Amino acid sequence: MGKRKNSSGRDLLLGAVLTAGAYAAYKVSQWNRPVPEDTTALEFYHEELLKAQQAELDSALMYNALADLVSDPDTAEKLRGFAKDEADHATIYYHLTRTELTARDTRSTAACTGYRLLGQTGTFGTLATAEYTAAKACEHLCPYFPEIEMIREDEIRHGDELLAMLKQ
Repeated sequence: MGKRKNSSGRDLLLGAVLTAGAYAAYKVSQWNRPVPEDTTALEFYHEELLKAQQAELDSALMYNALADLVSDPDTAEKLRGFAKDEADHATIYYHLTRTELTARDTRSTAACTGYRLLGQTGTFGTLATAEYTAAKACEHLCPYFPEIEMIREDEIRHGDELLAMLKQ
């Protein structure tokens, strides 16, 4: 039996991010299902809308936690702006789902750990990819729920701004 190689925290985090990215790509491929004639779009997509609402709540908490962690005041201000946007998105989803959810700190913990291990470059690049994936994930909902188009546009803007922060 061979010796198990010790993995660094960085390797473990990158592995988790790659696994999450592959899963997100799979989920995106499953989203273009037609709504059956015997149900409404709201009923058909209710679980997906709840997951999106939860993700927005968790992201608001995460961006505020990152804003507390970064040293640059301008970056912190942008991250707080993202947090506000994400909270607004959660409100939009709430108006669709009519379900109260509570933010979970799992995403915040992972992002802050990533920031400590990988710095701004590794963390913001990963978050930009997540924002673009979120934009793609809600695209198919826009014909049924036009208010989600604004969310989609914000997610793309967040991704673009995160990448722009890497170049500063």
